[in-house]
Amino acid sequence: MFHRLRLREVAWAPLLLALGLTALGVLFVISATFDPDQRYHLGREARLQLAWCLVALVSCLVCSHISLLSWKRLAMPAYFVTWGLLLGMMVLAGTALLPSIKGQHNWIALGPLRLQPSEFMKLAVVLLQLDALYRRGAASGEGYASLGWIGEALLVHAREAAHGRAR
Repeated sequence: MFHRLRLREVAWAPLLLALGLTALGVLFVISATFDPDQRYHLGREARLQLAWCLVALVSCLVCSHISLLSWKRLAMPAYFVTWGLLLGMMVLAGTALLPSIKGQHNWIALGPLRLQPSEFMKLAVVLLQLDALYRRGAASGEGYASLGWIGEALLVHAREAAHGRAR
């Protein structure tokens, strides 16, 4: 499942561009939330942004050590698990597990952590699409018929939007 990442295999240009844009965004948040009364003059939002950047960096490092074959094998199970999660959210809306936050019921509350499963669907659809393109042969053009998977995710999002639950 895990493999050793070789530095020459890293696509440095997109990685450095993403890191630069992230740093720029964090600087904008720090600038917008400057608070001289707080430690290091960082407002609450800036501290949260920095914490999430750290979580994202660690996640990126972990994900980069997972082999492509493992990601390929995870594509279909991740897709169906995410579908089940989204359907379960529709059933459990308004319960203690899915409280109303600003009139929305699309967040799973796990203590102080709040997750939005529709974000996982985006990743699951990308993984599934890449797997389908790989299996069917993108070079021959046959893989593009698998774009229907994205349509299914859009239907769920449209249903949530119709019920006032989408962002």
